[in-house]
Amino acid sequence: MMPNRGARVRAIDETFVRDIFEIEVLIEPALTRWFVGLATKADLNALEDLQARMEDLNFADPHAHSKLDMAFYQVMYERHYNRHAVDLWWRHREIISAISRQFPTSLSRQTSVINEHRGLLNCIESQDADGAAALLPNMLRGQAGISSSTCD
Repeated sequence: MMPNRGARVRAIDETFVRDIFEIEVLIEPALTRWFVGLATKADLNALEDLQARMEDLNFADPHAHSKLDMAFYQVMYERHYNRHAVDLWWRHREIISAISRQFPTSLSRQTSVINEHRGLLNCIESQDADGAAALLPNMLRGQAGISSSTCD
């Protein structure tokens, strides 16, 4: 919305999506590193529960999986002091989710998502903030179909 000019809808093109992913590669590792430093047993239990529910669902319902995935990261980021960064993350995740709904998740990507989350949980449990943060760029690239990695 622009005052006295009305609304303008932003085209979702390759440049727009690239820009979102580049920003996410900067934001999410920082948010994750912070979370690992204050994660509680209750947080880890909540993440484990969400992960188990995603694994039980096994991508049978992509919309339900997406909601569980968002809930997983909300547990991690909801208490962060930088609300602007968290709000930006949330808006970008909603855009990414809307774009990705148009494409089915391949079996190999499904396996990668489960393994990536497991690796992230391992890093959080061992309080390896740098290891957890290092996972995020590869996880985001995997979301974009560029590459993926796990932390054991």
